[in-house]
Amino acid sequence: MLSFFSCDYFCSNTYLNLAFVGFDSTDIYKIVLRKYKINTAFQSPIDTFLITKDTGNFGYIYTIINDTTVIYNNMGDSAQITNGYDWAVYIPSKNKTKYISNIERMPGNGKHGCLNPIISFKQDSSIITPRWISTDQFWTTGYRAYIYK
Repeated sequence: MLSFFSCDYFCSNTYLNLAFVGFDSTDIYKIVLRKYKINTAFQSPIDTFLITKDTGNFGYIYTIINDTTVIYNNMGDSAQITNGYDWAVYIPSKNKTKYISNIERMPGNGKHGCLNPIISFKQDSSIITPRWISTDQFWTTGYRAYIYK
């Protein structure tokens, strides 16, 4: 008896890129990203990451698109804004903090290379339904958390 089966893979988690709208480049030269234990009202920090423009290709990639600067995390999984944690984005030059929590994704199985989409997240007090943005550059493709000046 001949048996055929299909290979399903666990799909990879997607993450949010930060997108700063209306900020001068000097305003966002340094950003502090703090990772928190989920559902602790931002009271149980796990890790802190310093995002700077001067880390080069091995760190964070800043891309300006019109009035928006998209920051791509090239530092690895632990610093990617994804579900399972709450996040605070602190802009020292403006003494401003934005909070990201309740990141909901749709897990699944599929073909090799599939992604689990983000269906919503909470930014400060607003529920956001992000859309996937495709560009011809991997560092500007994906979901974005927009932070306005």
